Amino acid sequence: MESPDTDPNRTQGWFVTSGAFFLHFLSLGFAVFPLQTHLRQIHTTPVASILASLVPVAGLLSFFLFGFAERRQWTKHPGRLLLGAALGAGALQFLLGIQLANYQAGRNLLPGFIETAICLLMLACAHACCMNLLNHLAVANLRNHAYSARAAGSAGYMLAILATGAVLTDETMVLRYHLFLAAASALAHIAFVAASLVFLDGFSHPTKPPLEHKTSSEWIEQTNQQAPPCHSWRWKALIALVCLTSFCEGAFGLYSHQFLTTNYGDLGYYLFATCILLE
Repeated sequence: MESPDTDPNRTQGWFVTSGAFFLHFLSLGFAVFPLQTHLRQIHTTPVASILASLVPVAGLLSFFLFGFAERRQWTKHPGRLLLGAALGAGALQFLLGIQLANYQAGRNLLPGFIETAICLLMLACAHACCMNLLNHLAVANLRNHAYSARAAGSAGYMLAILATGAVLTDETMVLRYHLFLAAASALAHIAFVAASLVFLDGFSHPTKPPLEHKTSSEWIEQTNQQAPPCHSWRWKALIALVCLTSFCEGAFGLYSHQFLTTNYGDLGYYLFATCILLE
């Protein structure tokens, strides 16, 4: 979005960012909510619990991935980086579904635990990168309206939960098809991000006013002077808070499926969707 101060561009930026949030979380809802139960159907319960614990850990690994991207200067083009992360998430969701099916049929090449761990860790990192990039772009492009775009993501997650409970008639179908539904939703997300980059340029950073003819070094120096001082303890506390929140959100989404569906049946999907609606 080139100029966030004009209403048409702000509306366009909101549409693009909210649409990307919605489709990403739609894919995430299909993939993550039944995943813990799916893993326990394929692996033993202790192994499945260890594998599920890799999902929150991936949020920490994405910090190092972003450091690598910054050194490569890929973060200058966040829209392209988002498209790459979305491509990775879509491909890895499909790959994880195939890997679990092959392991259940006894067609795995490596030990099943290692294959699942590699696929799951890479998938979780791709999802974490998508989420971080979307949060960054929402704040950069929408500022005070960033939370409205995040609410569109919650709506996508809620729709995925409702669709899982309504369309897939039994638990066997849920565990068989949820990752492939997630991959199909990821394709829609990829197409949306690519179309936004090509036709709308909706993921570019807001640019400086055109009348200010300054060199890059002058512009960076002015930005640094205007930025508030950063206190190291506050930064560390923020990182710790984000890590704790990511871990709690991942654990809640993973472990709630088996509890809700075991105790409440199909109603468990609607109870979980109600919690997301309240969020």
